[in-house]
Amino acid sequence: MPKLGRAFSSFSHHLRKVFKRMRTLKAPKTLVSAIVISIAVFLFGGGVYDILEKPVSLIPVEQQRIIFYHPYSVFEQFLVESVIAMGLYLIGAAGLVLAYKSTKYSRKPRQAFILLATAILLLVVSYLGCSWMINLRMARR
Repeated sequence: MPKLGRAFSSFSHHLRKVFKRMRTLKAPKTLVSAIVISIAVFLFGGGVYDILEKPVSLIPVEQQRIIFYHPYSVFEQFLVESVIAMGLYLIGAAGLVLAYKSTKYSRKPRQAFILLATAILLLVVSYLGCSWMINLRMARR
């Protein structure tokens, strides 16, 4: 019987050590940032709509064309359109992260300039891509 009491005592001691280690555990800031950005991109790109409505991917139309966007409406979207929007938002987020990283290289102006130029390029590509998608949707017949 005393062996059983010691086993429970050492198990509870081990469990306390594990809980103490879990309470003091901190996630890396980069990982937390990546998760927050991913969730934001998923929400802004229409991920909840995709899960709830289960939209079609593409629609074939006459003359062997395929439409990947839902024309004349901003209230519906296709799955491919949502994925493209999420990709464009990710490109924009990467541009913002690079712009932030470029501020850390104040002693190396060439490297800071390259990072900032790349960040601006990514932001412009993201903006123009999103504008293009909206213009495709809103084009009049």
